[in-house]
Amino acid sequence: MESAGKRPSAYELVFRDAALWSRLTAFQDGVRFTDYWNGDHASVCGHLSFIKLKESIASPLSFTHLSINGAAREGHMAVVVHLHERSKGRPGDPSATVAAMDAAAGNGHLEILKYLHEHRSEGCSKFAMNEAAEQGHLDCVVWLHENMEDAGCTEKALDGAATNGHLHVVEWLHKNRREGATVEAMDGAAGNGHLEMVKWLHYQRREGCTGNAMWWAAKNGHLEVLKWLSKNRFEGMKRNSNSIDWAASNGHLEVVKFLHEMGGQGCTKRAMNWAAANGHLSVVKWLHENRMEGCTREALDTAAGNGHLEVVKFLDKNRYEGCSTRAINQAALNGHLEVVRWLHANRKEGGTEKAMDSAAGNGHLEVVKFLHSKNYPCSTNAMDWAAARGHLKVVKWLAENRKEGCTHSAVDWSSHGRHSEVIDFLFQHSELSKRSGSARSKADGDDFAEQKCCVVS
Repeated sequence: MESAGKRPSAYELVFRDAALWSRLTAFQDGVRFTDYWNGDHASVCGHLSFIKLKESIASPLSFTHLSINGAAREGHMAVVVHLHERSKGRPGDPSATVAAMDAAAGNGHLEILKYLHEHRSEGCSKFAMNEAAEQGHLDCVVWLHENMEDAGCTEKALDGAATNGHLHVVEWLHKNRREGATVEAMDGAAGNGHLEMVKWLHYQRREGCTGNAMWWAAKNGHLEVLKWLSKNRFEGMKRNSNSIDWAASNGHLEVVKFLHEMGGQGCTKRAMNWAAANGHLSVVKWLHENRMEGCTREALDTAAGNGHLEVVKFLDKNRYEGCSTRAINQAALNGHLEVVRWLHANRKEGGTEKAMDSAAGNGHLEVVKFLHSKNYPCSTNAMDWAAARGHLKVVKWLAENRKEGCTHSAVDWSSHGRHSEVIDFLFQHSELSKRSGSARSKADGDDFAEQKCCVVS
């Protein structure tokens, strides 16, 4: 009973309005509140109030060791405390494993680390300090060192910290721990562009690096690291690394130039192919003017498929490799109408029925219209795939302008995707319309395999 003058809250108004409540819940698949039992999921998400509410109405959740482990990993201290307290003397209630402290350390949850250590007995493993170091949580590293000495760590602690550029953690481990490191420390630091870390490891440690250091630095565009390594280390570039190929693929022109000046090893036709595919026109131009490897038809095909029209034009004007029908097919698939227009007007390869089929399947109606206007073919896949993904406008246009129709798959797939408007349209314009009443009732995802082919009239 409400007290005089007290206005009901917004949620009370919603809960008490049967019509509004039914309208809201109509769009929620879910399960009934009393039927929900996944305590692990609730714990990981930090829903303590939900957990307590379920307990208060004698509809408790079901927990496994994943509950405390997950809550600790995500930093939900209140959930960890609650689950621990309720597990006292109650067999079958939440337990935990060493993964709880390991994950808490890896995510920097120092207070949870301390709580678990004080109140539980599972302890942790070497992964705790390894992960804390890799993620740069020095406070957790120091606490584990002082309180969990039996667990310790491995060389992966320093390797991981170096790879991620956590110099303060690396310096502390170097001074206070004896596990050491491996060549992965400098390799990883170089690959991620941490020049100061690379220098520190070079002068303070003896593990060195491998040819991966220069390869990964080149691949990821870290020119200054690459230059420093070439002057101060002797390992050189990893053999068969195709370093120019990878640098070109990622658009690192200055790295490409540097490697070219160093001797130019590690370059194949893939350099221009990959640069073209990723739209790096400046790299494509430079390779064309300064290297002899060239490219293949893949360059223009993939540039077109990814919508890089300027690259397509350059290759068409300056290279002789040409393209294949994949150029228009892929451009249509991805909805690049201007590329499709240009290829049709300037190239002779054309496309196949896959062009319109895939454009329809991805809902690119303007591409479909253009291809139709230029007499490109398609198949029943066009409408089938459009229906499967709920592209009603495309389905309607195909029904009105093409003769291929569709197969039973159109209804099957649109049903599984719950595209009710598409299903309605197909029933209204097909031989299945006579049975639309019984079949339509199954539109919530039942199997339509028994139905005959759907041929749009």
